[in-house]
Amino acid sequence: MRALNVFIVELDKLINDTINVGGKELFIDTRFEMGEFNNRVNEGVVVSSPAKHDTGVDAGDTLYFHHHVVIQGGQKLFGEDYDDKNYICMYDPENIMANQAIAYKKKDTGDINVCKGWIIMEPYHPEKVQRSTVIEEVDLKEKKVSKGRLVFESEGSKELGIDLNEIVAFKEGIAYPFKIDGKDYIRVSKEMVDYVIVEP
Repeated sequence: MRALNVFIVELDKLINDTINVGGKELFIDTRFEMGEFNNRVNEGVVVSSPAKHDTGVDAGDTLYFHHHVVIQGGQKLFGEDYDDKNYICMYDPENIMANQAIAYKKKDTGDINVCKGWIIMEPYHPEKVQRSTVIEEVDLKEKKVSKGRLVFESEGSKELGIDLNEIVAFKEGIAYPFKIDGKDYIRVSKEMVDYVIVEP
């Protein structure tokens, strides 16, 4: 099978609905509090890369993607009537907001590569400075991420002159959270970057 404009990925399941606690497998009820989104699968083995584009992704590599690939039944290759494990991941290098592919891991080296247009960072939370030794300040409302530390070079980060480990700032709430090998990352487009924080 050869795709022209999309990635085709193979997925065993769409939702991570189990956890291991003390050697016992427990099932998670994903119907509540954004459970489907928070427990979604966001990676799959590539069956076919878009032939019309030079992506650098080969069959057998692992592709990390947007939740639309899997949420609410997912984007099945052959539709809901087929018991098939193949799903479509949209790819458009010219229109970043139509690009569901975020990054990929090479099967032979394990190297992570960022798909065109994206910048991937670790969420950055500055250390809290206590202003009092008597009173502890607490936040009653969790703040949305507005900064990240660049961890993977990409075409977008190079165009903007952002170096690895630099702190990148963007508008609060626009970073897209996802996981690579169980670790939390965030993704923004290069157009969403406001400035880089220069640390002393």
